[in-house]
Amino acid sequence: MEPVVLVPGPQAEGTSWLPLCQRIVGAHPLVVPFGHRRADTMAAMANAVLHQSPTRFHLVGWSMGGYIAFEILRRAPERLLSLTLISTTAAPESEAARQGRQETLDLASIDGMRRYQAANLEKCLLPPGLAGG
Repeated sequence: MEPVVLVPGPQAEGTSWLPLCQRIVGAHPLVVPFGHRRADTMAAMANAVLHQSPTRFHLVGWSMGGYIAFEILRRAPERLLSLTLISTTAAPESEAARQGRQETLDLASIDGMRRYQAANLEKCLLPPGLAGG
């Protein structure tokens, strides 16, 4: 059986993959890397994921996990059996995005990821009175 490495985005954790894992758990060994999101650069994140990954594997990158997946593709294409990208971009991470990611991680380490996610969701949604109608 060929292993599958699942790399989530910065606001997700391994449990984000549970619905998918439940569907493929018997068909493939699954790896969900951890600790890589605290690295300072995409290159360092990719190295951390590669260090936790089997010799050859299918790679799935979601959101910022896709950025990491592209970096893995550049660094170790011979290790990939396939690449699946979900809700990501091929554009390199901008300095503003890097700073935002670091601020997110800093805030999450102080207040917890759930609290950060709730605050971030409020920024992304319109208050009911402004939705128009």
